[in-house]
Amino acid sequence: MSPPASPRAPRTATARLVPALAALTAVAAAAAIPAGCATPAGVSEPLPAERDLTATAVTSLGELDSASVTFRTTGYVPGLAVHEFDGEVSTSGEYGTAQGEARLYHPDGERDDVEFMLANGTIHVTRGDGVRRSQPAPRNARPGWLFDADTGFGYLLEHAEDLRAESVEDLAGNRTYRVAATVPEEAVTTLLPEVTGQATVKFWVSALDETGQEEPQAVHRLWIQLPPQRQGSGAVLLELDLADITLR
Repeated sequence: MSPPASPRAPRTATARLVPALAALTAVAAAAAIPAGCATPAGVSEPLPAERDLTATAVTSLGELDSASVTFRTTGYVPGLAVHEFDGEVSTSGEYGTAQGEARLYHPDGERDDVEFMLANGTIHVTRGDGVRRSQPAPRNARPGWLFDADTGFGYLLEHAEDLRAESVEDLAGNRTYRVAATVPEEAVTTLLPEVTGQATVKFWVSALDETGQEEPQAVHRLWIQLPPQRQGSGAVLLELDLADITLR
């Protein structure tokens, strides 16, 4: 295995996932990680180098063109208003587009289930009571920022440590390699300034198919486990699933 590449030093918090999540949190303005279904016991398969799989994952996230996206959290995450999201995302064009349904949590404990559309730099939100609002999207509310290595989920993987290739798994018909890692607190707080503590991550990236041919390399699932963020609470899991993926 070649020696791990030195990760780029984190930049300021305002340059990272908080602006990237504006693609979701702007809508608000208008427990251990389980193992999953692993390779059956007794079946062994050589796994690629962990660092190579991680580099592939970071690159594929940055090259995402479109996907069906499901995102949810299992608990309170400071500074994150969107707790569930189910929709279609495209990074094409100047702004990219997104549309679907989201569940928003407010500081007072109230929640809203909304339908939304982000297109041409404008966010349109329809609440459950039928009230519809439209407003200009923040300049950084671009879906592509959610995934790349400078501003989004790719940044977490680029700074991951203690990489461990664990198994081959089937996710909705896609053969994937599952990789586990930890992300140091500095990288976590650079992305989410109100979150403290290191994170544990697992991600699933395309594997070789049954004939040994390489499929298009893409991340199909990413789980991020955060430590408890307030007294009396447990660990929180952020779950991201991608389907119908096209890459640039």
